[in-house]
Amino acid sequence: VDENWGVFENLYDNRWNRTKKTDNYLSFFATMAYSLKNRYVFNFSIRNDASNRFGQDVNHRIDPTYSFGLSWRVMEEPFFSNVSAWLNALNLRLTYGIQGNALTRVGPDLMLTQGSVVNIYNQFESMISSIPNPNLSWEKTHTFDLGVDFELFRMFTMTFDYYWRSSNAVVSQDIAYEYGVSTMKLNGGKIQNSGVEFTVSFTPIQRKDWALSVSLNSSKNWNEAKSQQYAAKRGEMLAGSSEKILKKGYPLSGFWSYSFAGLSPEDGRPLFNYLDVPEEERDSNIDPSTFLVYSGEAEPAFTGGLNLSLRYKNLSLSSSFALLLGAKKRLQSPYESFSYGVYIPSETSNLSKDLNKRWKKPGDEEHTIIPGFVKTSLYSLTLPDKAIVNWMDVWAQSDVMVVDASFFRCRQITLSWNMGQEFCKKIGIKSLGLSASVDNVFVIASKRFNGFDPELGDSVQPKNYSFGINVGF
Repeated sequence: VDENWGVFENLYDNRWNRTKKTDNYLSFFATMAYSLKNRYVFNFSIRNDASNRFGQDVNHRIDPTYSFGLSWRVMEEPFFSNVSAWLNALNLRLTYGIQGNALTRVGPDLMLTQGSVVNIYNQFESMISSIPNPNLSWEKTHTFDLGVDFELFRMFTMTFDYYWRSSNAVVSQDIAYEYGVSTMKLNGGKIQNSGVEFTVSFTPIQRKDWALSVSLNSSKNWNEAKSQQYAAKRGEMLAGSSEKILKKGYPLSGFWSYSFAGLSPEDGRPLFNYLDVPEEERDSNIDPSTFLVYSGEAEPAFTGGLNLSLRYKNLSLSSSFALLLGAKKRLQSPYESFSYGVYIPSETSNLSKDLNKRWKKPGDEEHTIIPGFVKTSLYSLTLPDKAIVNWMDVWAQSDVMVVDASFFRCRQITLSWNMGQEFCKKIGIKSLGLSASVDNVFVIASKRFNGFDPELGDSVQPKNYSFGINVGF
């Protein structure tokens, strides 16, 4: 009998779910702070956390951590009094600590995902989401920070920090297929980060009618994978990963590409380096980095922000800018709308303008990198790892399609005016303010984005205009 439950069928057709999760944490901590002569400050803290998230192994449930810090207010020293006219503040800081982190979406127990009813058995099916991991433990990060704060001529302030971090992270790693899943979150990802951060504020003009202030903040980070727990696959190296350590000695966000060797002068097909190897040297377990080339990091190496503010009496003009340097990005292929990159799409498909720059005749290979339409039935290549791939897909993932994703952006410009207090009293109000602003004013980036936003890749961020009135009674 085919029973029809109407809208209630959705209750039994994998359309809803109920999740019950219980986390138990027990923490003890103590802190101590001591200041001597208001110049030397010492801080120390220690804590011990325990969690049921780290199941069977009792020793892994407990996470003892500590941190300490030292601060020296140099300008409080008597021997610095003779420079106080121009050096108004100088503080030195040093901290070191160990922090623990318990991932909320990872646990030591077997986790199942309940699916819908299987018609053959008329019962719900369950799939393995995560197998037991009795050795799961806390992520631990060792952090060292050295900082300095100072002020000059009561108009220039700066904060500078250098940090170094070493983490034993929980990362995705390949495991044997006999376990029933191909990957698993495991401890053992050794990641090292170091970098600098600074903030500068400068107020060259501070008068009754005029004021000008400039604020600059910036940071640069270096990260490197110190351990490699498994052999990364070709697809992972081409796409990059922020969770897996793909290759020891390379940044966590690094990615690889095929090496483009130009276009064939005969028919405009793409050519590549390192792929044409003798048959006896092909190996399905070969390291993909032997025939791929490193393209860079998807994450920026340097980020910065700039804020400018100018005031004349009751009229203020402010602006905000952003700078990003060092990131790399792979452009979308102009053949993306083509089936398998070679078959002509439907007449209603939107096509890239870059197709007008494709190879069309011998000699075009001297001034274009876009392959032409090749009349052939063989569009495949055999890679050194024995995989058979479409050459247009290889071209789309080659280094010639990787561009510098650095940019300089004007995020916002705002103009505001506040009515004087005397005039406000005359018209019976407490305050009156007008403001107008525009967001995403402009962005300067590589010409290869063809006017698209470097953060979005295939679209632009719209300009937003706003106008406001603020009246106080």
